[in-house]
Formats: sequence, structure tokens, C-alpha cells
Amino acid sequence: MYISLEKAIIFLKLEINKLENKEQKVVEKDTYLREKYDLYTPLKGVGIMTFAVIVGETNGFTLFNNQKQLVCYAHYDIIQNQSGQRHGKTRISKKGNTQIRIILHMSSLSAVNNEIPVLKNIKGRVFDRTAIKMKESVAVQRKMLVLMYTLWKKNETFYSIFGISSIQESKPLCSVL
Repeated sequence: MYISLEKAIIFLKLEINKLENKEQKVVEKDTYLREKYDLYTPLKGVGIMTFAVIVGETNGFTLFNNQKQLVCYAHYDIIQNQSGQRHGKTRISKKGNTQIRIILHMSSLSAVNNEIPVLKNIKGRVFDRTAIKMKESVAVQRKMLVLMYTLWKKNETFYSIFGISSIQESKPLCSVL
């Protein structure tokens, strides 16, 4: 039985590699997708599989006019659990697109382990406030999704050192007369 499990694992790894190679070929053939994928390459944790799933599930973000619509579509939005005088815990609604949440789970772990400042700061703030690991994970996933949406719409490259996009301008803190 142990040998058959090893064979199954090897087979699944080969299938994953085949799928990734097919996705890579599709992205390389289409110049528009290639340009968009190049925007995400500095964002550690977003590989070809994550890119393909997010773009496929959101139809290239064409369905959304703002970040709030995207967050609601992926169901990272918060729902209230209350009735009359009773107030329960708030949580995310899990009725929407599960494929986005599944793919962003591992991507967010990888991004935090690669110490992308924006995502690592969110992880720390949420954990300090709530002391719940799942909430910090969901907050990082939501931020990654919003970040991907913003980079796509603004057609900007992500600079992980600063946690900003390429076209942001620096603004003075105060004016000097």
C-alpha cells in the first residue's frame, strides 16, 4: 500500500507540472497576458498557477468596477452575526468563489514567508489585535487579492522593497514657505 501511495504522489506531481507548463505556454502566446503576468513577477507567492486561477475566475477583472465588488465576489467580506440583542462573532461569508480563496491561501503563506513588507505588516497587525492565526491569514489573502486587482487595473509593477507600485509619486509631508 505504501508503494502505491508513492506512485500516486509521483503521478500527481507530474500532472501538476504538465498543467503549469500548459498555463505557461498560454500566457507566453498571448502578449496581453504576458505583459500583465510580468507585473506580478516581483510579488513573491504569485506564480503562474495563482495568476491563471485569479485571471480565469475573475475574467481578467472585467466584471468589477472597484475593490469592494471584487472582495464581495471572492467572499472575503465580513458578515454580521446578530439578532435583536444578541451579537455574535463576525466572520467572512464563504458562499462565493472558493477557487480564489483556495489558491490565495498557499500564495499568501509564501508571500509572508518571503517577507513582503506590506503583507507581513498586515499579518502582524491583525495577529496583535486578535491573536487568531486564521484571521491574519484571511487578511493577507484579501490584501493580496486587492493588490493584484490594483496592479492589473493601473498596469503597474509591484516593488516589494517599498510595498508600492511603480508610478506612485512621493508627496511632501508639509509645505515649506
